[in-house]
Amino acid sequence: MKQFLRSFREGNERSVKAKQNIALAILLKGGSVAASFLLIPLTLGYLDDYQFGVWLTLSSIMVWMNYFDIGISCGLRNKLAEAMARKDSVLGQIYVSTTLFFLVVIIAVIFVLFSIVHYWLDWYTLLNVPHDRIPNLNELVFIVFTLFCINFVLKFLRMVYIANQMPMYSNLFVFLGNLFSLAAIYVLKLTTPGDLGKVAFVFSVAPILVYILAYPYTFKLKYKELAPRFSAVRLEYARELMGLGVQFFVIQITCLVAFSTSNVLIAQLVGVEQVTSYNIA
Repeated sequence: MKQFLRSFREGNERSVKAKQNIALAILLKGGSVAASFLLIPLTLGYLDDYQFGVWLTLSSIMVWMNYFDIGISCGLRNKLAEAMARKDSVLGQIYVSTTLFFLVVIIAVIFVLFSIVHYWLDWYTLLNVPHDRIPNLNELVFIVFTLFCINFVLKFLRMVYIANQMPMYSNLFVFLGNLFSLAAIYVLKLTTPGDLGKVAFVFSVAPILVYILAYPYTFKLKYKELAPRFSAVRLEYARELMGLGVQFFVIQITCLVAFSTSNVLIAQLVGVEQVTSYNIA
């Protein structure tokens, strides 16, 4: 055991930091998994199977948004890691600023297009949900989509820490988001009747709150030299970020088709309530 613990202090500075962060990241990921397991019965105790199935189907569709960055976040992770390994914080700031700029542009375009298309979409038909079971579903979808757009931009913070060989923080953000959701759902269960809109709001806002709290800590204290600035945006560097990112994008789309379409197919073919059974299993 002593030899095992000693191994975390052996090697050069970057190797030691990497090993220690990986160990802590594993513990935090375990905590996130535990919180996720606790969230399932707690949420099911607040909502019925049908409402929970609607949320699972809707959230699986919203997760698709994460792939609209065309892999630029993955490009940031690799390019920033190279810059920091060379101790080139100026180049690192350029990568961070350029990535954030393009994420904002991408999500702004997507939000405008969705706002236009949403006017003609009938989510009751798309999700195979009767109008009398879930009131104001179209409005709920728009609110959740808006919150996911905010999360889409802010989650790039995780890549900043991963690039600096500190995956512990990335996993900490996920863990805290799950923990906030767990606490909020517990309070809702004690104080209010089951409401799909409140559950959707909690799950959508929890990660945003974590990133909002982490943003000033990251760029005011931890990595001041990497703080994004509009003056540091370099459009010519987008090619580097996206060139590598597109390769990750192809892999991400493959995973999307394989894992994220199941809920929609189940909702259409056998009913939304079966989405709950499938996901729990």
